[in-house]
Amino acid sequence: MKLLFYVEHFSLCGSGLENDVVHLCKALASRGHDVHVACADGDDLPDITIHRQFEHLAALRQAVAPDLAIDWGMYAPADIHRIGGGIHAPFLEYSLNAYSGPARLIKQLEHKKAKQRRVIDREAEILGNPSARFLAISQMVADHAVACGARADRTDVLYNAVDLDRYSPETRARYRQETRELWQLEPQQTAFLFVAHNLKLKNLALLKRCFDALYAAHPDIVLLVCGKRKPGFSAPYVKYVGMSAEIERFYAGADALLHPSFYDSFANVVLEAMACGLPIVVSQDSGVSELITNGTDGIVLDVRERTSQADWEAAIARLTDSSVRDQFGSAGVATAAKYPSTALIDRFVEYCETFERATEGA
Repeated sequence: MKLLFYVEHFSLCGSGLENDVVHLCKALASRGHDVHVACADGDDLPDITIHRQFEHLAALRQAVAPDLAIDWGMYAPADIHRIGGGIHAPFLEYSLNAYSGPARLIKQLEHKKAKQRRVIDREAEILGNPSARFLAISQMVADHAVACGARADRTDVLYNAVDLDRYSPETRARYRQETRELWQLEPQQTAFLFVAHNLKLKNLALLKRCFDALYAAHPDIVLLVCGKRKPGFSAPYVKYVGMSAEIERFYAGADALLHPSFYDSFANVVLEAMACGLPIVVSQDSGVSELITNGTDGIVLDVRERTSQADWEAAIARLTDSSVRDQFGSAGVATAAKYPSTALIDRFVEYCETFERATEGA
């Protein structure tokens, strides 16, 4: 098949969503598909034709004449829309939970600005296209798409997957000692990893409150913050570890992953950490929580209710026990194994072929 992807930034140094489509396009090209990418900027990769014409997608689509045009981010009309980052209107609503008092009122006013309205209107037009198909990254996102105008019978879910060669208990064992020495962690310390660029939305504030409350009774707990931005506070339990293209090394050095986000359409870091054998605690407002059986292969908690902090504190305290961590970690590895990246590509190709046959028969 000749496939034309719309991707604003086509780079492995981009967001999780952008990384996903680069890996997918490389795999599709390796299987013999004619892959074209329309982007504003991106990396040149073998066997993939890059068109840096993101401002002229309609004209480019006509010139390339693909079997299918695939919009990776709700940018423009296409045959298939991969909704990976969520729907803008629900995202704005969820993100308000990160603010309180006057700051929340200010954010509400900002959400009414014309630039936000333009994004919402553009997505409404795309979702209202009766001939398009929508492939959501989670059921949560699929429900939001339907609520905002997409046809339910043309909206499906395809969860993200994980590279099981890169993320595995074996990889964790290989890098563990080296990474912990780099971070100057003692053997008895329990290191909880928090991975985020947007510290506000991903809810570092909740973890600060939890660790403030727990540290006196659990002086060996450590909060590792990984991302572009340093925390705006210092504390004896916190270490800022920066960011790395080899995130598997960070999973190796940690003992558990905490992901208390106010909103996340999926959160690849959770599935990657599970594949490495890390126990995880994740917000129910993250799409990846749909893959987790709460209390078996992970812990899923609310982040919006007043009782949330006590629940997160209890979960963190529980995971200071190495036997509990091992139990959750082993179960998480088994769950992650159900979502290998090779299977994702197979399902995506099957989805495209099904769409193409349906179009031909219409």
